[in-house]
Amino acid sequence: MWQLRGKRASMCPRARLALALLSCGLLALAGCGGPGEAAGRPIVLYPPLPQRPRIQFLCELNSSEDVRASQNSFRQFILGEDVKRPVFVMTRPHGMLFHEDKLYVCDSRAKIGVIFDFKRRDLRLFPDPKAYRLGMPGNISAGAAGEKYLADSARGEVIVFDQQDRPLRSITRQEGMKPVDVVWHEGKLYVADMRSNSVLVFEPKTGRFERQIGKEGETPGAFKWPVKVAFGPQGHLYVCDLLNARVQELDGKGKVVRVYGGLGDYVGKMVRPRGIAVDREARLYVVDSAPEHVQMFDSEGHVLLLFGGSGPGPGDMSLPCGVAISYEGVEHFAQYAAPDFQIEHLIFVSNQFGPKKVNVYGFGKYLGAVPAERGQEGGNQEQKERDGPPPEKSRQDPAGAARKAGEEK
Repeated sequence: MWQLRGKRASMCPRARLALALLSCGLLALAGCGGPGEAAGRPIVLYPPLPQRPRIQFLCELNSSEDVRASQNSFRQFILGEDVKRPVFVMTRPHGMLFHEDKLYVCDSRAKIGVIFDFKRRDLRLFPDPKAYRLGMPGNISAGAAGEKYLADSARGEVIVFDQQDRPLRSITRQEGMKPVDVVWHEGKLYVADMRSNSVLVFEPKTGRFERQIGKEGETPGAFKWPVKVAFGPQGHLYVCDLLNARVQELDGKGKVVRVYGGLGDYVGKMVRPRGIAVDREARLYVVDSAPEHVQMFDSEGHVLLLFGGSGPGPGDMSLPCGVAISYEGVEHFAQYAAPDFQIEHLIFVSNQFGPKKVNVYGFGKYLGAVPAERGQEGGNQEQKERDGPPPEKSRQDPAGAARKAGEEK
């Protein structure tokens, strides 16, 4: 097979064009381009067979090379140009947002916003660091008109971007604040503020502060380091209450409806919850950076499933801190789904330690035949060894992530 690298032999333009088209066709058949590399990867399902899987690990997003198209190789071959593109590798991804075929990632160490553009098959950074420098980007949300709101704890403000991701203005309050998360919901901005240990509500167009939800404390309705906020389909506000090791669900009046978790090292409890998301069925996803997994709860507070776990393997996590859900963009990752797995929505989990930066999972339905328990004995031993015991029997060691705790900010 011909190598398209190094010194090229001289050939006429027509021959070069024909060969390049053939080469690009072979690359397309081989599945080149797109996020990650699907070939040769094991199929990782949660829960593993013989149970009915609901989640599949799809791929990782680490750098610009995971999304860029291969057209530049074609351009280089045809025109003889030495096209060298700088490669950007994320360092410490935090909050995420999928919006209009783009995954927005806040890189807190690089102090920049990262955009994976799956429609254009490219990566770009925002804002332009020469014009506007971020301090500590934590999370990002989109408004009804496509404007973006980014929480920057170091600058003590929420930065407003237009539809083209250009900075317009900032929102803060006179007393100061330390915003670590922001969510636009029904014309209001809800900001997780670690300075006041509360959720602050602003009018997004004017930046006017309207009210405060909660206060510092351990009782229901009080918070100690609220690090993430989210809204469910019923309009309830969910607050990730880090130092209280719980997630609180509040109704429209700020009354506590339900408390998820509480300190503990077993299923249903939490040690260091860092990120939350809620899907259309009011299922709550909670990232816990100590056991390094995501727990899923139903609307009544029952544990449905956990996925991830410590380790270097596909689907494993390393100091995870953020989770985002998207019902858009499934087509960009459908190529990584198992033949019998139908993706309903995407789950993105950011990791702050190790080489894996953003894990991409698909939530959906396994349509294939599920083996009977008896017939499965010993038939899927490799999968069983990798996944360990089922959730109801597992016990998590909160000290297991201590070696990485110093890396977390």
